[in-house]
Amino acid sequence: MKRVLPHSDSLKVIIQDSHSETNQCKAYVQQDKLTIFCKKPVAYQSDFCPIHRNKRMMVIEETTPIVVQKVRDCYNMESMWIQENHLIDSTGSIVGKIKKSEQVIKRFVIQPVEVPKSPNRM
Repeated sequence: MKRVLPHSDSLKVIIQDSHSETNQCKAYVQQDKLTIFCKKPVAYQSDFCPIHRNKRMMVIEETTPIVVQKVRDCYNMESMWIQENHLIDSTGSIVGKIKKSEQVIKRFVIQPVEVPKSPNRM
């Protein structure tokens, strides 16, 4: 440090906790059919991140959106949210159930099945 910066120069740094809700971007972003908060760290002296400071989507007022809670991401699964006791994906489809009291998640695995073709009858 002494070789790079002279003794008379000083370096001031502002460290913000980006996990605090006050320091997360409050812009709405669309993730398939779900509208969620951006939550990226905000730019200096702004309520929004550098991407959403000048351009962000509008939300229609006087609507009652569903309340969902984000499930912590896992490396081998897609993003999921909790709506009451259901797990939903970004399309809004139910992909499982959750029991918070027992801390148990049950995921649905749907596999396509081929139906044998029957001969055409007239």
